[in-house]
Amino acid sequence: MTGNTIRLVLSATAAGWLAAGAGAATIQVVNLTPDLGTAVVEPDQDDYEIGTLVTFRGEPVEGYHVAEWYGPFVSSADTITVPVEGDMEVIVAFAPLPYYVLTPVTDPSGAGSIVFDPPAVEHQEGTQVTLYAVAGPGYAFDHWDGDVVDNVGSNGITITVAQDMDVVAVFEPAATVDDDTSSRGSVRVTGPCGAISVANLALLLTALASLRRLR
Repeated sequence: MTGNTIRLVLSATAAGWLAAGAGAATIQVVNLTPDLGTAVVEPDQDDYEIGTLVTFRGEPVEGYHVAEWYGPFVSSADTITVPVEGDMEVIVAFAPLPYYVLTPVTDPSGAGSIVFDPPAVEHQEGTQVTLYAVAGPGYAFDHWDGDVVDNVGSNGITITVAQDMDVVAVFEPAATVDDDTSSRGSVRVTGPCGAISVANLALLLTALASLRRLR
């Protein structure tokens, strides 16, 4: 209309669409640390229609991970999928995986020890470590505790390091045979539940065997 001014404000998406021409856009990936990993774009083509879903995937060498993606989005994920809204410049950087500490703890203190394989307390993220509980004199391994949550009753278990961890090995008093002949001329078997003489134990076993035959 005469005497009036019409202003058109374009969104960033629309501006990118017009700049690309006929709905086409280009993607440029800049890898700041090419010796540490590779950046992959899928689908890999010269230009993209606006709205096309594109996946960016970082493929680090062993011992490294995606530190961060920069550009139209920011992420530290190995893989990210975004829609194309215009020309895109995406920057990626790789970095070493972090190290975490495994702290060995025995319960009760001094009842045994813990052996790590590989033999270190500091391990890189993703490392698999096998744990062995070694009981001291008078004790037997019972279970794992602390940050160990799987197969807690098994000795020689393997964990995957993902954080700092307290590795707790719980020990119980082991059954022992005490020579008590000086007082009563008998031998007693002692365990966590108390003591019983070998003679009485033999009678108990004989009675149980008789009950089984009667069934």
